[in-house]
Amino acid sequence: MLMVELLGLILTVSVGAHFLFRSSASHEANQLVSQPIATPPPKIHPEVQQRDLMAAAGEAMGRGDFNGAKSILEQAKNINGPLNSQVDQELGDVEKAINDSAIAAVLRQEETLWSQATAFTQNGQFAEAQQALHAILAQPPAGRRKADARQYLTQVIPRRQREEQLFGQAQQAMTGKDSHSLQQAADLFGETAKLNGPRQQSALKNKQDALAALNKQNALSSLADGARQDVKRGDFRSARQEVSQLQQLGADPTSISQEINEAEQTRFSQLDASLNQLKQRNDEGTIQLLRDLQPQLQALADSGGPTAFNARRDAASIPDAISGLQSRVTYAREETAYQQAVQKYRANSNDRSVLDASRSDFQSIAKAGGHRAIDAQKMIDEINAAVATLNQPPSQPKVNPAVDETQAVLAEVQRYADAFDRRDVDALRQVWPTMTLTDYGKFKSSFSVASGIQLQISNEKVELGADGATAIANADITRSYTPKGEKALVTRDHTVFHLVKSKGAWVIKDLQ
Repeated sequence: MLMVELLGLILTVSVGAHFLFRSSASHEANQLVSQPIATPPPKIHPEVQQRDLMAAAGEAMGRGDFNGAKSILEQAKNINGPLNSQVDQELGDVEKAINDSAIAAVLRQEETLWSQATAFTQNGQFAEAQQALHAILAQPPAGRRKADARQYLTQVIPRRQREEQLFGQAQQAMTGKDSHSLQQAADLFGETAKLNGPRQQSALKNKQDALAALNKQNALSSLADGARQDVKRGDFRSARQEVSQLQQLGADPTSISQEINEAEQTRFSQLDASLNQLKQRNDEGTIQLLRDLQPQLQALADSGGPTAFNARRDAASIPDAISGLQSRVTYAREETAYQQAVQKYRANSNDRSVLDASRSDFQSIAKAGGHRAIDAQKMIDEINAAVATLNQPPSQPKVNPAVDETQAVLAEVQRYADAFDRRDVDALRQVWPTMTLTDYGKFKSSFSVASGIQLQISNEKVELGADGATAIANADITRSYTPKGEKALVTRDHTVFHLVKSKGAWVIKDLQ
């Protein structure tokens, strides 16, 4: 009897609920028919239209509006799309629910749970989604969502969990600014997008952002590496151009700019030290080393760095340094040739063959026109006189004059040296009145460009003429000649002074 009364109560409630649900379902169905989803645009694919209508029917069932759900499913059926078999199955379930309130209650509860499960899944609330799906599986057999629930539990949710995991890892990797982290982020976003989940569009966009950041990072690294390679090659101008590009890309170039400046300063210090050392040398090979140094300093001058001014100054000084060095090398070469010729001549001045060879050497020196050209000509005249003497018969022994004028002759030779020490060309002309105007001009020019001249006379030998009015003095002279702004140049040679006594005083008539 209790069972009968209970069944009667359930039947009464079910009938009342049926009419109540039918009334509201008819109203909602009419609203759905008027909505765009019931009459989708013709351009939408039939499968998409049917799937949307089936979802709307599920929402209606969740509200208990089975008549509305039936109306919506019939619209889906009329589309005649690829989901017709599923539509037919759902129509059958709706028909059962309409005719059986118990089934209707199960389906309504199931749709509610299904909506919750799908929403939770969409939002990444997987534990809540799994709870709702397990509740669906626990529903009576009359339910229609058990297969879907199993698919979600075994496939969809694991895939969504994987999607969220990859997306989270990608976001974490994205926080790194190095190339490895950005490449890892791009790869993880790419894997996320392949899962075709709700994160797909966001993952694709983030992948593009990561690749753009990676490209920028690679460009910055390439520019920085290129700048450092330029520094190693000494191309500081190109290095600074790449630093400018780094700055344009938004990077902070302070560190690498400091590296460039320090390397450039070190390079300039090396070149400057080399230049100062080369300027002190007098060998001919130094000329090419100076020429090689000039473009290196000019490159620093053109680099626009902190050493540009000093490098430009050093580069500009090299032509004068080369010119001065060439003059010193030429002077030294001429001096060496002259001294060698003198030494050869003095070694055996009584040998006719030696005299001829020495005369040829001095003729070459005189013809070259160097600073020893005048001295070489004098030596030629001396050799000519020596050769003439050798060709003459032996002369009678000379009779020494009654008065010894040796000291007076030597005093005149010393006055000659003093005139050089004082760089006084007029005093020199008083001692040597027969000096030509050409010689006078040369000595005056030589004295004006010198900061100091010193003559030291040694090994003097005086031969007085028999007439008492002539004398020949032989002496070794060491000459220290210091051009202004340069080092002293020391030469040694043998000089023959031909003197005459005029008005009671000895003067130099000629020099050899």
